[in-house]
Amino acid sequence: MSLRLLACLTAGLFAVALAGCGSSSSSSTSGLASESPQTILNSTRTAANSLKSVHAAGTINSGGQRIDLDLDLLDGVGGRGQITLNGLAFQLVGLGKYAYLKAPAQVWEKAGAPATAAQALDGKWLRTPASGQFASIAQLTDIHQLFTQLLKPHGKLKTGASSTVAGQKVVAITSSEGTLYVAAKGKPYPVQLAKTGSDGGHLTFDHFNDSISVTAPTNTVDLPQSG
Repeated sequence: MSLRLLACLTAGLFAVALAGCGSSSSSSTSGLASESPQTILNSTRTAANSLKSVHAAGTINSGGQRIDLDLDLLDGVGGRGQITLNGLAFQLVGLGKYAYLKAPAQVWEKAGAPATAAQALDGKWLRTPASGQFASIAQLTDIHQLFTQLLKPHGKLKTGASSTVAGQKVVAITSSEGTLYVAAKGKPYPVQLAKTGSDGGHLTFDHFNDSISVTAPTNTVDLPQSG
């Protein structure tokens, strides 16, 4: 059974979506509102990379596709959560060298699997190398790779107004493509990335350094690798 289409549906779509959000987040700041936007961005990167854990959730629109993310990430270990593509949800665990996926039959059918094969995979945890065809998805469970993608500067940065996002006081850094909201008190953690328009969306970060655990699913099935 070939699952190449699922790899394209997910890995390729996420690569595009992350690039789009990265542009939106081409800025950053924190209680450093008096500093230059680039200095604030650098401070935010440092703060993000020091995180031991974080929760990321939001919606990304890309090329007419809607992606909903709800992920818990643990530094040096991996992550877990749910990803929904146009209403079709699957569970994801990234741990070490492997990514694990669990989805209902409808997801596998959408990926091009025959109905009988899709039913056989229904609700089962599938294991695949994190560096293989699902590498772009596996990167979503790597806290450092995620923020490396999202906090890339694009275009001219400007410091925006202070406001409140997700219950936190924040300072905005803006570019022509979007806004990054950074905590104005304490460490300059990124609080939210936002981009308007048909290919816009938002990602909100919270539960900084909470205690979470990520474990490998049991009774897994190895996903066939496409040639």
